[in-house]
Amino acid sequence: MIEEDLQRIEAALNVSLPRIYRSHMKRFPFAVLRGNSEHELWDDAEALIQLNLELREPKSDGADSWSSDFFAIGRNSGGIVYAMNLREEGAPVDSAPFGRLDEGDSCETRPFDFWLVDYVRDKAADLVSDGIDPTESAELLAARQKRSGWQDFASCLGCLVLAAGGLFVVGAVIKWVKSMLFGG
Repeated sequence: MIEEDLQRIEAALNVSLPRIYRSHMKRFPFAVLRGNSEHELWDDAEALIQLNLELREPKSDGADSWSSDFFAIGRNSGGIVYAMNLREEGAPVDSAPFGRLDEGDSCETRPFDFWLVDYVRDKAADLVSDGIDPTESAELLAARQKRSGWQDFASCLGCLVLAAGGLFVVGAVIKWVKSMLFGG
């Protein structure tokens, strides 16, 4: 994120983001995830604004709406929202299942900088185990995956051609054996 993104978030949500968050988001920890809105820590200003506005809307299911004291920093694929408490020292991060602050805590609340250390360690390990270099740019990863996809397609096509050729050879051998055994 750049300073203008952070200012846009603050203006749209009428909040002051903590310095620690601002400084880390300006140098997002994973090049490969820059601009993301799919992981626990988002780097997409517009998606963050939309998520926080959505969480502040009144709920029809009786769940509490979020106050501006909380700032959602991301939501994982399991629906767990990660949020900072802007009123508390250190902007502690906690999780809210499906964005419900009234649900029991699913993790220990920790200051943002401690939470971030754990997140970076765990996410880096996940990316590496998936064969992704965390320092690689998202563009390079996409290009590599596209090339890999074509290579996979070419390999499959090659296998199909070999299999078809093999069937042709087997058919020819059977025909030859029949003609040798039964004459004709």
